[in-house]
Amino acid sequence: MDWVDLLDKTVFLRKLYPVAPSLRKVRLLEVGLLADDGDTVSIRFDLNDFPVAPPPKWIKACANTAQVRLLCIGVLGLELRGWTSNIIADIDIARSEEKGLIVTASAEGVRFRGVFEFIWVDAVSGYTQNLKEGQAHGSA
Repeated sequence: MDWVDLLDKTVFLRKLYPVAPSLRKVRLLEVGLLADDGDTVSIRFDLNDFPVAPPPKWIKACANTAQVRLLCIGVLGLELRGWTSNIIADIDIARSEEKGLIVTASAEGVRFRGVFEFIWVDAVSGYTQNLKEGQAHGSA
């Protein structure tokens, strides 16, 4: 079982990545606490691997980077230590022995750990990133 198998609403992600992409050394862009949506945390990151067969919309936009946004619902525990710009993290998603799913993200100077009742893929988008400078130039 891979990390995608643990999530809900994965149809589009699985279509793009029949084999789950690695979550090692991914660019972590956002960890958001969403009070209006109940006890929810959003996590947004860039994948290192671009899909072999991206959607036509992504091709037309010259996208070269895939970005994933997860919604982690039902917060059972949460810890965040440190934050900086340009975070390159290793993310792990695993089933908790007690209840729910555990998400950890570790990078130099940053540590995130959350335990959630369930997690779903909220969005997968493609955008053009200047790979030399690491700057985005629009999304598709």
